[in-house]
Amino acid sequence: MPKGKISSTVVLLLGWLLLLGGLLIVVANPALVARITRGRYDLQKTPRWVQKPSEPVPDLQPSAIFAQGKLEPANGLVSLVGVTGDRLESLSVNEGDVIEVTSNDRMRIVRRDGSDALLSGLGKLASYDLLEMEIAALQARIDESVALREAEQLAKTADVDAADKLVQQAESAQTQVPMLKKKADLMYKAYEQAQYELGKLEILAGRSDLVSNTDLQQKRLEVDKLRLEAEAALAEYKSTSEINTLNVLAAKSKKTSVEAGHDRALASIPSASLAKQLELLREKQKQSELVAPISGTVVKIYVRPGQIVALDPILQMADLSNMVCVAEVYESEVKRLQVGQLATIRSSAFGEPFHREGIPGRVQSIGTLIGAAQTKKLDPFAKADTRVAEVRIAIEAPEAIAVAAKLVNLQVDVEIKTEN
Repeated sequence: MPKGKISSTVVLLLGWLLLLGGLLIVVANPALVARITRGRYDLQKTPRWVQKPSEPVPDLQPSAIFAQGKLEPANGLVSLVGVTGDRLESLSVNEGDVIEVTSNDRMRIVRRDGSDALLSGLGKLASYDLLEMEIAALQARIDESVALREAEQLAKTADVDAADKLVQQAESAQTQVPMLKKKADLMYKAYEQAQYELGKLEILAGRSDLVSNTDLQQKRLEVDKLRLEAEAALAEYKSTSEINTLNVLAAKSKKTSVEAGHDRALASIPSASLAKQLELLREKQKQSELVAPISGTVVKIYVRPGQIVALDPILQMADLSNMVCVAEVYESEVKRLQVGQLATIRSSAFGEPFHREGIPGRVQSIGTLIGAAQTKKLDPFAKADTRVAEVRIAIEAPEAIAVAAKLVNLQVDVEIKTEN
């Protein structure tokens, strides 16, 4: 008989034997059969030891939470960026150098070998010198425009003063017009008086011989003379008034025209726009000079002199005098966390005395945002889609801070004590 057929036969026989054994057990225990048939034996009934209220259920939760985290500066990493596409011309610092920003916008650099230097900038981009030349050329144009503006302002002052004098002369001549009118009025009164006297003489001459024809003739000549003089005085008054009015208007119009011409000339001098361009160039040049935004330590340099600035920062720096551990705690264990709980940070990268005991810490804050874990799991079978909350653990011991400051972004194991 083939081997496969023998195996299947044996399995079939064993199955029948188990079935017969079960039937024999039921038949041999009639009480069990009776309880099942009457429903007195509830297979879903909770065991009595679970139902006892007098016995508390033991708390089987562990006394600590285990998580992974990273060592970070308390204030984070600060990136120093440059203009994308520009080339890094020079860089005066190296990784590990300590930068202290002074009050006068200068920077004191303490190098790893103990030497120091006082600088105005950490380095500069290639566009810095080009912008310096553009600023110098633009400054020359601004100086020229300032000189032109001053000359134009002087010319305007002189021309406006001359126009003012013409206006004053015209207005002064205008003051003579009332005198001419008064003269004309007097001349007409003298003419009217002479005409009245001529009428009286003509009446006397018609009644008696007291008035001769010669006297009448002389009086008529006198009246005609006074009439002509009065008419001439009136004509002089009118013409002088019209001429002086026109002269005043012309002088004022010329003054307005002179002022407008010089104002247009002053407006055509681009001093304000050049000053704005200069301000923009200087601001652009500031972006081409590398200036430390904070006092701290150069942690990483990404761009070296001669390389093109891309999306990455030129360097990163941080204040390493205050370090924390950012642990990622599973969302199901966040409810057991409290601020102030003690924690231990462990890593094989720590030196003595923290290599075995770990770095002590204390829970400083508990994040409220649940997200995907950022630390890499060392276990290849661990779930990749775990959800965690960030918990900041303060490192307080100075010697521990010194160790952590040398291992920024180190992935560590964290144990948080949760027992009361």
